[in-house]
Amino acid sequence: MRYSHTQTGYPALVGLLIPLIFFIHSYLKGRLGIDWPMVLILLLAMILFVSLTVSITLTHLELRYWMGFITLRFPLSEIVSCRVVNTGWAWGIHITKNGWLYNVSGFRGVEIVTNKGKTYQVGSDEPEKLADALREACGFTA
Repeated sequence: MRYSHTQTGYPALVGLLIPLIFFIHSYLKGRLGIDWPMVLILLLAMILFVSLTVSITLTHLELRYWMGFITLRFPLSEIVSCRVVNTGWAWGIHITKNGWLYNVSGFRGVEIVTNKGKTYQVGSDEPEKLADALREACGFTA
């Protein structure tokens, strides 16, 4: 393992916990029936996005959301560049104008470009360390 770091998504947890508490409180007070599908979606999102572990092995950049329920792997041989970027107000997994974003917290990350021209952003609370480790693993400089 060349690099491994786990980041906890506290903002996402709080943001999902507040509506969950509201639903349960309203249900217990008899003011609102529980929208069970919504409660289940909120619970699933809280579980899945509680943390993101980013690892660099001998052959891949690997992203694992909580306990590996969602895992993505990018071959190092396909990464042609990386740089530290501002990811903006975006958490989770979704498409942005800058390609796919994988993030659980914060506003910074590392953008990678593959030899197929695809761009991805990986959120991190230590983007400089991640970018340096990725550059070293891929064998290129800034």
